[in-house]
Amino acid sequence: MTVITAFDGMESANAVDQLLNALSGAGMRRTMAARAVAQVLVQYDCLTAAEVQARLQARDVRMDLTTVHRVLRRLADAGAVVPIPRDSSVGYRIASRSQHCLVCQSCGRVAPLTGPAAAALLAELSAAGFAAGPVTVATRCPRCH
Repeated sequence: MTVITAFDGMESANAVDQLLNALSGAGMRRTMAARAVAQVLVQYDCLTAAEVQARLQARDVRMDLTTVHRVLRRLADAGAVVPIPRDSSVGYRIASRSQHCLVCQSCGRVAPLTGPAAAALLAELSAAGFAAGPVTVATRCPRCH
């Protein structure tokens, strides 16, 4: 298996290390497969397992879909990524990126949820007794609507 080694800079390398450290902290192994998946997740947002596998294959990294699912599940169990429901699958985003956002259920496009709409939504959640953690609203983007 080839491991992707080209990063968009030192920030990306640090983000990959943070994901792998979350695995170690949860008592899980830091494998080459986990590193390859982490490298893809750092470069893209809210990918499904199939999309991760396609990005890996585009870089000549051979990894079967079962392995990609296993790595994503381990990363989610370690709290490093957050599963986001999409149409018939689940997208994954890095937990530290989980600010308030809108996620297209179809294509996985992510947009920040800010301004008065976000404030109103958070106020409604708080009034209903919910904690004001990161809010992800599953919707459809203009392209997929």
